Amino acid sequence: MPIHVDWYIPKRVIFIQLDGDITINNIHIMNQQLQDKLNVCEPLVHMLIDQSRIGRFPINLKEIRALLTVMRYEHFGHLIMYGKVSSLGEFVSGMVARMGGLKLHTFKTEENALEFLMQQDESLQAFTQHNSKSI
Repeated sequence: MPIHVDWYIPKRVIFIQLDGDITINNIHIMNQQLQDKLNVCEPLVHMLIDQSRIGRFPINLKEIRALLTVMRYEHFGHLIMYGKVSSLGEFVSGMVARMGGLKLHTFKTEENALEFLMQQDESLQAFTQHNSKSI
């Protein structure tokens, strides 16, 4: 599957790996996987998205917004993306985040993304590398 969803830090940071070409059906499945995570998370929950291996991505914003019902979750913290960012991808991500009222931040590297996240939510610093899951 081109989208892998797991915990980076259990119940606090959701990790999403985008790999290859993404379809509307993949987004629908991802939405359900995210909903499952949100049902057991502890607010604030953040999303960390690795887009370093992404291929093509659907650009129908209306359809994406309708599928991503999880964007209505009221206890989201930061949406943090890292890896290659195309102009179009950044535009689509930005629009989807704004439509969902999310705080989107993009970085070139995983290290920069994690450093930013730890600065924004000091409660995450209690988790060591041993507790977190890096995929």
